[in-house]
Amino acid sequence: MKLFEQLKIVLGKPDAGSIELRAALAAIDLAPLNQAVTFAEKKRAVLLLDGTEAQLDKQDEILKAATRERDRVIAAHAELSRRLAEAEKREASEAFEAEISAVKADATETVDLLLTRFPGLQNEMTAIFRRVAASEERTRAMNEKLIAAGRSDLLPGVEATAFPPPPGQYEKLHSILRSVLMPVPSAPGWPADG
Repeated sequence: MKLFEQLKIVLGKPDAGSIELRAALAAIDLAPLNQAVTFAEKKRAVLLLDGTEAQLDKQDEILKAATRERDRVIAAHAELSRRLAEAEKREASEAFEAEISAVKADATETVDLLLTRFPGLQNEMTAIFRRVAASEERTRAMNEKLIAAGRSDLLPGVEATAFPPPPGQYEKLHSILRSVLMPVPSAPGWPADG
């Protein structure tokens, strides 16, 4: 099958994608086609002086066919190049729109999560923070009583017991009670006075 006939198959597909178009363009090699035209021209030049009319007519047909094949492939190359540019633009646009749709879907899911789950979780967190703060205050008050009674067996802080701070660092710097939660509908913020 001649090269142009192979290219015609791809040219016959209006929805050919960039991969197929790029492969068709990569298959185009004009050198053999140009060589065929050059060879036919040289042979015709010889026959102009030494050949018969029948030989010259036959060579004219060979030259015409070689030239037509080359010119058709050149035209196919131009058309494939144009279609490739369009396909790449279309595919880039489709990929961009798909990315936009994915981000929108993720945002919608996240909004739903914030509206349905977050208030409940924040209510739980603020309840835990209040409980930790109250327990820490009771522990601090008990330690003051222990000190006043002359005892040295102080109670460790609740948070420091659950989440020991790195060695040599002030435990209050690592307190979960330093967290800030903005109030949202149906859930209080933390700290409560903030």
